[in-house]
Amino acid sequence: MRKISLLSILLIISGCKGKQADDNFPEFEFRSNPELLGDFKNFEPFSLRLPKNYNQIDLERFTQLKDALKNERNSFFNIELIKAFSAQGNSAILISRIDESNVFLKLDDAYFDYLSSMPETVTISKSSFKLNGINTVQYQINGKTLTNIKLLISIHEKTYCLNYSVTNLLFDDKLSEFESCLSTLKIDMEFIE
Repeated sequence: MRKISLLSILLIISGCKGKQADDNFPEFEFRSNPELLGDFKNFEPFSLRLPKNYNQIDLERFTQLKDALKNERNSFFNIELIKAFSAQGNSAILISRIDESNVFLKLDDAYFDYLSSMPETVTISKSSFKLNGINTVQYQINGKTLTNIKLLISIHEKTYCLNYSVTNLLFDDKLSEFESCLSTLKIDMEFIE
């Protein structure tokens, strides 16, 4: 499958410039097309510009999704959904906080096995990098019908998850808007305790 490691290849070859910051988190700059993006959205400790065609889901759907994530019995982490956005074509961006400490230390074989056990999972790739100065661990989970990209970011000892899901049919078309969105990620110092 061509898309299996497309994002990884794009990160390394065409989509970003590597600058060695340290062994575990090399600095990357994503390609950016501001014309694909809307206004900045703030999520307290950080902000970013979402793609233009993503809208915040309504309160009823948000509450259902938040409750489902909170009550999931087999969840690996305690997750608190902050915001959720969707676009036509079955794609979504979920912004969550992981209410646990030392999350990056828990991203081991057990977490990989947890992701692998999800229904329809075909392949998983993992990478670590610094995104605009923020330590980031990315998992790309390729399923039979959906691709899910999880970015776990660490901001002042708290961990947040940017979860991007898109149907496989639209993955190649949506990748540039998602990378453009990520290129705008920044820490908002006024919200840091």
